[in-house]
Amino acid sequence: MSTVLEIQNVSVSYGKVPALKNISLQVNQGEIVALLGVNGAGKSTTLRTISGLIRPKCGSIHYNGEPIHKRNAHEIVKKGLIHVPEGRRVFSTMTVEENLQLGSYCARDHLHDGLKEVYELFPRLFDRRKQLSGTLSGGEQQMLAMGRAMMGKPKLLLLDEPSMGLAPIIVRTIFDTIKKINETGTTILLVEQNARAALRLTKRAYVMELGEIVREDETENLIQDKVIEKIYLGG
Repeated sequence: MSTVLEIQNVSVSYGKVPALKNISLQVNQGEIVALLGVNGAGKSTTLRTISGLIRPKCGSIHYNGEPIHKRNAHEIVKKGLIHVPEGRRVFSTMTVEENLQLGSYCARDHLHDGLKEVYELFPRLFDRRKQLSGTLSGGEQQMLAMGRAMMGKPKLLLLDEPSMGLAPIIVRTIFDTIKKINETGTTILLVEQNARAALRLTKRAYVMELGEIVREDETENLIQDKVIEKIYLGG
């Protein structure tokens, strides 16, 4: 199994405040890997560093064997590494379809097929395609944020808290879709507060605390661990 993403000894600081402390992780082709931790653990910072929005203080990040830790975010997107940030961040004064079209700016030849694929993944977006994105529900905006990312033909998808603030029935839809996206061959690194739901999707996960990775293990071992259950799974 080939390695798609490899992070080695990466540290990040916000001013003088350390945010990531010498973290290392890897994601292999075709996997969904979860990154778990409480608020403030460093999960979102990790994704922002991978996608080029934050420059690491030290360490290296390799994507398909190529170093990307000194690349700008727009260069990384062109390579098929696409980040769906926390909070959805759709363009509220643009229609659903206009938002999706923006997502294909690095894959213009994929525009027609991309729209078709996104509407098959998210039929509700087809129904809302002429609607202003700011008038969508939270769940529909999350579908749009993920759909916009898919328009760029990602090889590696970084998902940051896709279920945050959503009703349970919508959360199930979102997680079912994440599984479908992975089944098409897209590798996924998933940050998710709903640890139990995340672990149901994955075979392997990392646990973060205070900017450090404190554990990496198979999902079934994490689920059976009493400490993990108490802290992260609501046990």
